[in-house]
Amino acid sequence: MNKTYTLILTALFLFSCVEAPSNGRKGPDAPRDGADVELPNPSCPTCVKVVAAVPSMIYRVKGTSQITYTELVNLIIKNKVPKDYQLIPNPNLSTDDQINQTAKNYENCGISKNLSGVDARINSCSNIHIKFLQTGESDRSYWSAKTNGISGEADWQLVLNNQDEEKAIDVTLWKNTRTGLIWSNVLPNTEDWNIASGSESKLDDSICSVLEKYTEDHVKWRLPNRNEFLMADISGARFVLGNTEKTFWTASSVSGSNELAWLIEQSSGILSKAAKYVPKSIRCIGEVIK
Repeated sequence: MNKTYTLILTALFLFSCVEAPSNGRKGPDAPRDGADVELPNPSCPTCVKVVAAVPSMIYRVKGTSQITYTELVNLIIKNKVPKDYQLIPNPNLSTDDQINQTAKNYENCGISKNLSGVDARINSCSNIHIKFLQTGESDRSYWSAKTNGISGEADWQLVLNNQDEEKAIDVTLWKNTRTGLIWSNVLPNTEDWNIASGSESKLDDSICSVLEKYTEDHVKWRLPNRNEFLMADISGARFVLGNTEKTFWTASSVSGSNELAWLIEQSSGILSKAAKYVPKSIRCIGEVIK
């Protein structure tokens, strides 16, 4: 009798440890479909393994939809990788020559004082440039990764274009939809690293703050660090932004040196080091805060 009683108690305890079925319902803290999911890492009890819905950088035929790394793994396991995706690179297709550059000579847009916020400026540029679609030209205000890219590039939206030859104004702003960061064109003057980064300013501002007069207080401008430049490169910045052949200051100093900082050539993604007193080109990024 005692043995039977013990077995019943044990079975009840084990059953109570089984998670009840969810019946398809998700609580408020459940991850969204397609969102990043955190799973326990058995080799490190205090760590988590992040399964991220990151677009795969595998080369593909232009015009085919991007897939995530998770989707790519599942296709490999099932031996169902579409022929449009190149596990073995095709030397004739896996080149930058296959990627479309953005259109040039944009119409002025996003500069009206009546526009409030970045989204309103993006809509202004889209409405002004839609006429080019009607004539069969490509969209000048939007760079589609699916249409123009062959790897894991992101979409880009034109935020503002202000070309005024008489006043020597040349401001073009693009938004990287993957990061939400806004990228400027090249500022007109080269500067040393201290001025470019704002490290010598008592106002916690860099030279990039000059762009605030075009976006008001909706965007906070600063110098990009080396990782942000590299992420932009992954997102296809060299096919969207102008003057990528120049060498730009990053906000990153070289470890172990107070006199050196990192530079990047955007057309190639090559990083190098230079003395901070040397004048170099400047491109800025903006955080949307309103």
